[in-house]
Amino acid sequence: MIFAAAAVLTACNKNVIKDPEGMGSFSLDLSYEGEYKTKVSIPEVNVDEFKITLERPADGYVKVYEFSELRSQIENEGGVPLVPGHYTITAASPENAPAAFEQPIFEGSSSFDVKTGEVSSVTIVCTLQNMMVTIEPTTSFTNELIDYTVVIDNGIGTLIWTKADVEKGLAGYFTVAPLHIHVDGFRYIDDKAPAAVFDGDITNVAAKDHHIITLDAVNTGAVGGIEIKVDYTTNDIFSNFEVPGFPEVGVPGGDDGLGGDDPEDPEITVEGLELLWPANPTLGQYPLKGAYSEGEVDLFIDAKNGIVGFVVKISSPTEAFVSEVKNIPGASMENGAVVLDLLNAETAAAMTFLPTGDQIRNKTYVEFPLGELLPMITFFGPAAGSVHTFEMVVTDGAGQVMSHKLEFKYN
Repeated sequence: MIFAAAAVLTACNKNVIKDPEGMGSFSLDLSYEGEYKTKVSIPEVNVDEFKITLERPADGYVKVYEFSELRSQIENEGGVPLVPGHYTITAASPENAPAAFEQPIFEGSSSFDVKTGEVSSVTIVCTLQNMMVTIEPTTSFTNELIDYTVVIDNGIGTLIWTKADVEKGLAGYFTVAPLHIHVDGFRYIDDKAPAAVFDGDITNVAAKDHHIITLDAVNTGAVGGIEIKVDYTTNDIFSNFEVPGFPEVGVPGGDDGLGGDDPEDPEITVEGLELLWPANPTLGQYPLKGAYSEGEVDLFIDAKNGIVGFVVKISSPTEAFVSEVKNIPGASMENGAVVLDLLNAETAAAMTFLPTGDQIRNKTYVEFPLGELLPMITFFGPAAGSVHTFEMVVTDGAGQVMSHKLEFKYN
């Protein structure tokens, strides 16, 4: 029996090992589950191929089955005799290469006692044990480079992505260990030697990590650079890498509302405390729209020392919107901006469109979606060309304060 494994996996197979005279029996519930926060589907998993290892520690008894074999023995022979005693049972994916394409690894275990004349209920939930890696080049990257390769290894296995592999969304899976990334990029103006080379390491890794490597080229005309970002959306990690050796220029601003920094409003950044926006890495001015695509305006706060303070200051020339927001319980006003303390109990209880309270308190990594809040502004008739500002002020457990102003322009 094959069960489809998409973003969330779940399956269940139950078998009862019968009770010959003087022996014991148990019922087995086998399921597998796991979630990578990703656009890439996890390959199908055939639970019949899972390896089942049954052990009785007291006397060293060990028996290994394929799940389909165990099922067949129960059905054909009427049961598997078991001596009363304490047992451990483990179920695992049949493949366990340290690095392989399209190979999620599941494993789980449980312990139980077999007693004469009784049926012991045993449940094994197999969870994801390895890490997924996918690569997403931006349009500017593919426009700048005619070809590229990405080599990633974890010290015990290596995978190589070609341009074609990346374009078809091939996912790599690695045993949990620090990752080393190497990228060679070949520019259109010189396709004979790598024009951009990157080497970097990711040391903070865990099972169920999804490392999304975004390849982005900074267009500078004659020469360019490559920026690599790694997004770990399942665990509390987020890292950025930048390829050295090429001059960079600031993202140009202008009336299109897609870039530029305001020199009059410097941002406060601190080590170990970051605000990340994968769809807009520069945090430049962004369009205000009535609707956004999935994940387009999802922010991520990486706070290695934990979040102990989180304030959002909202400034808008649309008075009707401001009046509505300032009526949120616990809201205050500061220089014309509505101030929302997201850790305030009163405010947290009243808000459903932003993470608040225990959803962010002491967390080291928080997903902060604006997909519900921003479109609300358009309901109040903002003027064309108006700019609406959201200032994020985050304090971590080390007393550091990070502040970023995000501007959204309505056209």
